[in-house]
Amino acid sequence: MAKKYKIKRYRRIYRSNRNSRVTAGGVILAALGLLAVAFIGWSVYGPVSDFISGRLSAGPSSSSASESEREEETPSSAPDGSQPEQTPEPAGTDFRNLRVAYLPAAFLADETALQSTLERLQAKGINAVVYDAKDAVGQVLYTSGNERVAAAEAMAAAPYDLEKVSSLLKKNGFTGIARVYAFKDHTASRTLVEAGVKYMDTDWLWLDNSREAGGRSWLNPYSELARMYVADVALECVEKGADAVMLDGVHFPTGLGLELASYGSGSASKTRQEVLSGFVEDTRELVEENGGELIVSASGSAMLLANAAEYPDSPLKFPADIFAPDVTPASFGLGVESGTLTLADPVLSPYDTVYSVAKRITAGKTESKVFLPFIQAYSTPDYGRAYTETDVEEQLRALKDLGISGYILYDPSGAYDLVPVLDQ
Repeated sequence: MAKKYKIKRYRRIYRSNRNSRVTAGGVILAALGLLAVAFIGWSVYGPVSDFISGRLSAGPSSSSASESEREEETPSSAPDGSQPEQTPEPAGTDFRNLRVAYLPAAFLADETALQSTLERLQAKGINAVVYDAKDAVGQVLYTSGNERVAAAEAMAAAPYDLEKVSSLLKKNGFTGIARVYAFKDHTASRTLVEAGVKYMDTDWLWLDNSREAGGRSWLNPYSELARMYVADVALECVEKGADAVMLDGVHFPTGLGLELASYGSGSASKTRQEVLSGFVEDTRELVEENGGELIVSASGSAMLLANAAEYPDSPLKFPADIFAPDVTPASFGLGVESGTLTLADPVLSPYDTVYSVAKRITAGKTESKVFLPFIQAYSTPDYGRAYTETDVEEQLRALKDLGISGYILYDPSGAYDLVPVLDQ
């Protein structure tokens, strides 16, 4: 991974009036500043004029000042004359070969328990962890110091310490990936009302079902405030030590009454794909400038453009280099149909499901893109199959046959009892 530079730039998503308000105090300060500049200019007029006229020469003081400046630019030596120890540059993470395991947030709160978990995962050959920083409900699960998170009242009741988690992961040789759900957010959209999807161009929040049936609000991808809010969270994750940010939920709402949802005046100037792609591009630049990598995740169905109305086009067209498609057999339910691809009972055929879907998703893109597919490491007896270690091995074999060496093992419980010792 590249060295972390604390550069906080906001690109297009931050084209707001954050700093545009001019207060009376600001005007006074500006006036005082101009007076100070004028006074300094008058003070140095005489010497400068003399110098130009040839009455003064550039004396040793100029040379001394230059030498002093150069000395300040040069790292000071230790008292014994040796140079201070330099922190080595990180070698960089090879994302193509990451063997990742998803860990629920509950595993991150206790440092001792997390250390034990990492040792257990390491013994299986796992070298990276993905965890939720902002979940699919919109809760921010780590201790955040961001003003927008506070304004949104989005921080969880018992957040974990992301800096400590990041430090422990690095200490154990793990790559840490913070997953951030973007516009699939039912928390901030309730409090940052301006950033929410509206009901028929009114000030009322649109809900994805009736209120009585538990309908929920969503963040509006066309809202600059919504995009800035998500970008703030992504940036903070990197600043707190995450090696990469995985963007999920980068799509428009799902649910009932979609024809009644409105997205503001900006929706007339850009297509849905343009606004989503622009958001991904800007967030990627922000994350990369601060030393992290950006990963885009979406369902396998969305990447196949099958039964994914919330996406105007395939997420594979987003301007990103690393993608994490969910190809877990259980995610396809009772079947999937996309073009000439038809899968019946996907859970019953783990090799065929993962091979067929991953092949379609990665076709012609394996040289220019990095893929880290989610595969199923838990049992789903409700679909007719209680998974075993063999079923996990079959999915890994499917990826290997496609030349895909990196993957994300997914067990919502975080147990990974079904995962064999992985090839190193």
